[in-house]
Amino acid sequence: MKDKSARAITPLLVHIFIVLGGAFLTIILFYLFYAKVGYAILIFLGFFVAAGGFAFGTVGGIIAGLATLPLSFFLLSSVQDQQVAGFLLTGIPGAIGFILMGILVGRLKEVQDKLGEGKELAEKLQETEGKFSIFMDNTPVVGWIKDPQSWKYLYINKSFEKTFNIKLEVIKNKRDSDLWPREVAEKLRRNDAEVFAKGKVYRIYEDVPTPEGVMHHWLVFKFPIESTGKRLVGGTGIDITELKTSQDELARRTSELERINELMVGRELKMAEMKRELKTLKGEKT
Repeated sequence: MKDKSARAITPLLVHIFIVLGGAFLTIILFYLFYAKVGYAILIFLGFFVAAGGFAFGTVGGIIAGLATLPLSFFLLSSVQDQQVAGFLLTGIPGAIGFILMGILVGRLKEVQDKLGEGKELAEKLQETEGKFSIFMDNTPVVGWIKDPQSWKYLYINKSFEKTFNIKLEVIKNKRDSDLWPREVAEKLRRNDAEVFAKGKVYRIYEDVPTPEGVMHHWLVFKFPIESTGKRLVGGTGIDITELKTSQDELARRTSELERINELMVGRELKMAEMKRELKTLKGEKT
């Protein structure tokens, strides 16, 4: 909390010193050159007005411009007799000019600050996007973003490019229907539309073939992305084909073992029954 307060106070103090510096410079110049220049020396009040506009924007420029009227009266009164009524006749037009000057300087400063803030924000955004790209391009998980207005791809990561043998600049003009068989594309579109409509994260399984035509099984997370007032649909996918194949193979082998076990048990029961019958027959002969 103390660090934040200190950071907030420091710029304010700097701006106050700028304004005071402008006022001090104006007063020094007035006393140094009034004897040589006369009333024209009051033009140096522009330093004070410019300092106010620079430090506090349009409002600061207006206040500094208004302050030139009493300040100039004080300076002139210190070197000669000055009547208020006579001063106002000449001082008010000059003050209006200084106010306009303060507004101009303040407005220019505000525009400069906004441009600086925009540049800083753009740099931060670029840095964030850079980190995102580095992360997404170095993960084995495929990732993508689609525009629900056209359902075209806006972004894919390097894993997506490598897995499906397609570049970002190419896929930006394509939809799922341009890439996959009709039944696959329709299922993907239904899932995307549901995510877009409900605005929720979905964990689903999808079957999507590779460019070689081999069907792969994917564990997919699809989610809405709010961007500049527009909802996009993003997703990540993990290839679980080997795992599913292993599970299917395990299930098949388990079923086969159960069948063999049933045959073995049936055989043992049959053998036991045959042995009992054989013993019975031998007993009868005896």
